[in-house]
Amino acid sequence: MTTGDTPGQVLIGLAALCALGLAGVGLRRRPQLSLTDDALHVKGLRGVRTYRRGDVDTIRLVPYPRLGRRVPMIEMDLREPDASERLVILGRWDLGTDPRTVFDELDDAGWVPEGFSSR
Repeated sequence: MTTGDTPGQVLIGLAALCALGLAGVGLRRRPQLSLTDDALHVKGLRGVRTYRRGDVDTIRLVPYPRLGRRVPMIEMDLREPDASERLVILGRWDLGTDPRTVFDELDDAGWVPEGFSSR
């Protein structure tokens, strides 16, 4: 307890507010990926970006080492309207579900380019 320690109480209060703010931002951003018939929508801090089939170079299911085990993540190479490239990596927390399920749905919808399918 920080009784009588006013600067300590202020710092603990600020840390708690920052933690709550980060949790709120994280929950607000989920899920970060949505799919419609003709577009792939990726939600970020600055809003939603829309990509057409021609803007998608690769979509892969990649196992990354995390905390002593390998967890699946979706890795996408996308082209921006200004011709720059963007790498997007989404895990379970970002997608709100298992990345393998999302990858299979993307593959079934025809969004995974030839040669990158897990089947």
